[in-house]
Amino acid sequence: MQTGGFTDIEGEVASTATELVDRYSLLIVLGDGGVGKTSIAAGLAGIAGGDGKRVLCVTVDPSNRLRTALGLREQSGIEEDVPLDRFGFRGSGGVFRAMVLDANYELQRLISRFVKDEQTRERILKNPFFNEAARLSGTHEYMAMLRVFEALQSEGYDLVVLDTPPDEHALQFLDAPQRVQNLLSNEVFRRFVFASSGVSKVGLKVLRWRKLILGGLAKIAGQDAIFSVLDFMLSLAPIFELVQERAKAVREMVLGPKASAVVVFRPSLRCEERLFSKISLLRSKGIKVSGVFANKVYVWEGGTRLDVGVDTIKDAFATEPAFGLLGPQEVQRLASRCIMLAALLKDISERDRANIEKCRKGLGNIPLFVVPLMGQDIGDLESLAEFSRVLKMSMQSFVGHPEG
Repeated sequence: MQTGGFTDIEGEVASTATELVDRYSLLIVLGDGGVGKTSIAAGLAGIAGGDGKRVLCVTVDPSNRLRTALGLREQSGIEEDVPLDRFGFRGSGGVFRAMVLDANYELQRLISRFVKDEQTRERILKNPFFNEAARLSGTHEYMAMLRVFEALQSEGYDLVVLDTPPDEHALQFLDAPQRVQNLLSNEVFRRFVFASSGVSKVGLKVLRWRKLILGGLAKIAGQDAIFSVLDFMLSLAPIFELVQERAKAVREMVLGPKASAVVVFRPSLRCEERLFSKISLLRSKGIKVSGVFANKVYVWEGGTRLDVGVDTIKDAFATEPAFGLLGPQEVQRLASRCIMLAALLKDISERDRANIEKCRKGLGNIPLFVVPLMGQDIGDLESLAEFSRVLKMSMQSFVGHPEG
């Protein structure tokens, strides 16, 4: 477990939302499932748009509620406008667009753009292996990073915010460009594909006996399946160099000075161990971490003690006309439950604060921002706009890093 302080960030650290979205052109949002990554990503995009930035939020399989909140109506892969005036940002000059990534759509885009020969394009798109290729591990991740790269290269955006899937899959997004680059530059792979050029089903049978690996695959998948895969790879061969170059450029972008990751977590028992491990892993890959968000935090604002008694609550209820419908015993029970609920909330908030403090002590100069639990789900643009405002305020009064 990390015991010292992290020192990922050279020079001044971004201590507010505006500084964070000003400093980087790519923010990658990472975290466990259920911690609110997509909400943080959309919130940061909204803040950037409100500050006059042209921003694209690329999200992966968001909940239906958040998809509705962003106002996404078109098919996956289409960039759609999110109206900033609904955020109260009239006249900011910013642009906020969002899209849900779809690997199949992105792979079709890539082939349509770079495979010039119409017959070859048709052969690739109609190949039985095409849809399977879009679902292969690494394809989805690589296509996402390629779309981000293209958005920034187009100079149509000042900032792209990438919402990643839960942690067990998120690092595949960061590793995918290198894996693609390694595969396409692998001499054995290239010889295997290009040496198979023109192989027919009859010739494939001969080749199968010569190549042990191909023979093993044929036994598992069948000759037709192997032939489809080979035909698919051979059809793509003319753009191997292009894909390899793009993979290299994407990796350089992720490791460059204008890209950074932010990590979202929910304060819980021993959360600091997982958080520090995650940041250490990102550092080992050469990826900067510019901020950490403790999200969905219970915040107690009632003072250090809970001095309100049941009688005080009952007296307060007496001024509410609706409670006049209840009998004295029912009012007594309701007041007691309110006291119990307040005590529980105070206890949870104290535990959250203690867990956040453990994280803060080990983060070095990486700022930690505390985002309170919202009183409502993010289900429309108004609630998303409210969350963006809360997020921005939270980042103006950040927990920061320890002194000394």
